[in-house]
Amino acid sequence: MSLDRPGLPAFRTWLVAGLAGVAIVAFAVSRAANSPDAPPLDVAVVGDSFAEQAAPAMLAMAGERGVLTEVVAFGGTAVCDRDDAFTDFAARDPGVLVVSFAGNDLTPCMQRTDDPGGPDETAAEYATDLDRVVREFQDASPDTAVYVVPPPPVRNARFDANAAAMRTMYDDFAADHPGVEVVDVTPALGPDGQYHASLPCESWESAVCAADGTVQLRQQDGIHLTPAGGARYARAVLDTVGPAVSRR
Repeated sequence: MSLDRPGLPAFRTWLVAGLAGVAIVAFAVSRAANSPDAPPLDVAVVGDSFAEQAAPAMLAMAGERGVLTEVVAFGGTAVCDRDDAFTDFAARDPGVLVVSFAGNDLTPCMQRTDDPGGPDETAAEYATDLDRVVREFQDASPDTAVYVVPPPPVRNARFDANAAAMRTMYDDFAADHPGVEVVDVTPALGPDGQYHASLPCESWESAVCAADGTVQLRQQDGIHLTPAGGARYARAVLDTVGPAVSRR
């Protein structure tokens, strides 16, 4: 795809952010997934920058809950970039697979037509890739519960058109694929369905609560998550998938 489609500045930001921050986590996950004595895995997460920024809190919370969780997440990537991670995780028959991609379309596997398209076209390509990945994963690991995580609203309305198209795609995908459920993180980050840079603190956020009683959830770019935003994202995911883990 050409690089001048509407919304690409937002996705270019997604591409750049935090690539080094998750490299050690991703390396450790890759090594564990390929090990013959790797322990049974409760939750496997594959995603882009939102999952990357939520990973530290998610791993900490999961550890506190006794839920073995591993995350492979890189900013700027798409579903079609992560075949290796899906294959490795499927071989371990996890209780839950969480797929969290916001609509990046700059990597080579997403630039597969000459038509620049727009938000709906990008979302349609993701739906095609997701259908393949989930089908192959369920063939290899039929007892795994699959969850998809639509992106929360972002600040710029033009960029949010891309995120909105992805939200619709995920809802439609789950409706058309029995056994796939949606994790809605928007209530945790924007309870009225709108973008919020900060929100009133929750009781468990006392350590990061500002003097005015609010907590900063989004970075200055109006897209990415702060550590506190990542913690809310992680909590929403783990609370949603928890029942599936407990049924194992």
